[in-house]
Amino acid sequence: MYQAVGEQLAALLAVYGQLLQLAREKEPVLQANKDLEALRGFTEREEALMARAAQAERLRMEAVAKIAEGKGVAPEVLTVSALAEHVTPPEREALLAVAGELAEVMRQLRAQNDMNRQLLQMNLSFAAFVLDSTARETSLGDTYGASGAPAEKADSGYRFLDSEI
Repeated sequence: MYQAVGEQLAALLAVYGQLLQLAREKEPVLQANKDLEALRGFTEREEALMARAAQAERLRMEAVAKIAEGKGVAPEVLTVSALAEHVTPPEREALLAVAGELAEVMRQLRAQNDMNRQLLQMNLSFAAFVLDSTARETSLGDTYGASGAPAEKADSGYRFLDSEI
């Protein structure tokens, strides 16, 4: 039973490692703010990986519940450290090592996701600015002329969205 917990922790480590790699690959795409199709692809791959992580976590929790039942304790009190006390030294080292690696990958994934979230918020803010500026330019440009009187409609050919910033 203890081996099943270690196997599921290793499975979680593999999945979260893939999620971390995906998050790192997503950062330059978010910085470029040009490829919505690529972002859609990232989202689809993330969803598939999260489904695998949920399955591995469910299996890990089932294994921990069986161990807890055999010991007569609540599954919530069986941490990796508590489980490691009941296995042989080589198994203990392996269990603690995979748990430590998983904790580090999770830390890195959180940091990368925070960075990606900030980039996405900046992109959304810029898009809102562009839309707001465009709407303001259209309403002001069509309303008043140089003398303050209502202007005749004249197409200047210049559009805010056509310009580089």
